[in-house]
Amino acid sequence: MRTTEVGSHFDVVPADPEQWSKDPFHLTVEGDNLYGRGTTDCLGHVALLTCFLRELARSKPPLKRSIVVVFIAAEEGGEKQVGVDKVLEKGKLEEAKNGPVYWVDSADSNPCCGTAGAISWQLKCKGRLFHSGFPNKGINSIELAQEAPDVVRERFFNDFPPLPEEELYSFATGSHMKPTQIESSKGSFNQIPAETTISGDIRLSPFYEVEDVVEHVEKYVEELNSELGDLETHNRGSWSKFVLPEHVQIQDGENRQGKVELKWMGTMDTFKLYAGIAVKLESEGHKALVQAFRESNDGRA
Repeated sequence: MRTTEVGSHFDVVPADPEQWSKDPFHLTVEGDNLYGRGTTDCLGHVALLTCFLRELARSKPPLKRSIVVVFIAAEEGGEKQVGVDKVLEKGKLEEAKNGPVYWVDSADSNPCCGTAGAISWQLKCKGRLFHSGFPNKGINSIELAQEAPDVVRERFFNDFPPLPEEELYSFATGSHMKPTQIESSKGSFNQIPAETTISGDIRLSPFYEVEDVVEHVEKYVEELNSELGDLETHNRGSWSKFVLPEHVQIQDGENRQGKVELKWMGTMDTFKLYAGIAVKLESEGHKALVQAFRESNDGRA
């Protein structure tokens, strides 16, 4: 049986009342504006679809296909076994293969016909703890964490540049890799920290393969570790090194050379599950959506 599936998620991001001009836990209506936690992402969409189903039940129009509506949780927080992963595991999305799918989840004003996937990563940069008065005897993990991601990202952008398909789909950006968090081992202000961890994500165009990117990034880090002695320290002074010379004495268990460890924050199955998608522009569902927007924007019935 042919179907049309629509859906949204009903979990929302946390809200700090101190950062809101309105009470985020109470719906405030002012003219055409709604204020409250999740009004645009995505409880407003849940309400829209609920009203849509109510009107279908009232008017009972003849339908050429079945309509399936899906509401999921765990989109914002990524909890396991309560979100789309569980729905997929139970086979509840099989009907979606029989027709177009409309996922209503945009805080913007335009329909989206393609989206990038997300791959989370973490680089742990290991150095040598030492007194900050003698930077020539330490390996500054913060400095390594500043340099190493730039090397990895430069190679990433060279190997995964913007594609013509992305322009066709009006992607605002191509694939990109960037840091979003940084944390250093705690010590006193006069200590060079031994470890710094920098985390981020890759937003990958649907026209690239997840496995290919993971393989490439792992290779970047492997080669980076073999070339730390040649890594430029730029304007950090001639005493800042990522490989200590032999005349510097170290204790057992201490590093003479810095090290960068890559950790993927998720499994390959997870990355593939959340891979980017691009609709078929010639599909029946996409053509219907485009026509509906044209008629709506031109004021025609």
